[in-house]
Amino acid sequence: MTSRQTEAELFDGDYYPWPESIAPHITTLRDSDVASLGILSTIVNAPDYETAKYMVWPDMTAPQASAQEICFQLGIGADTQATCVGYEAGHEALVAERNERQEALSIE
Repeated sequence: MTSRQTEAELFDGDYYPWPESIAPHITTLRDSDVASLGILSTIVNAPDYETAKYMVWPDMTAPQASAQEICFQLGIGADTQATCVGYEAGHEALVAERNERQEALSIE
């Protein structure tokens, strides 16, 4: 849940502007993250295994297509596992940078 919420927050941030050609696809990914939060919350708080097991995930067709379109537009390979090598801690780094910026702004 934390990862999906953080990802949505980073997509919403205006510090890193997205190219106009991929902005609609970023919105699709962000909306997918938010939609999955409800399902994840239900799973985390499920009273039993059966309830969690039978939760239905939102349709991921549009987000998967958007992710591939973003890769195509930015010249990144379609194999997300191969192209993400070395960036596994990307969220953590971006969150740390964001927190440092916010802290610096609150001091000033």
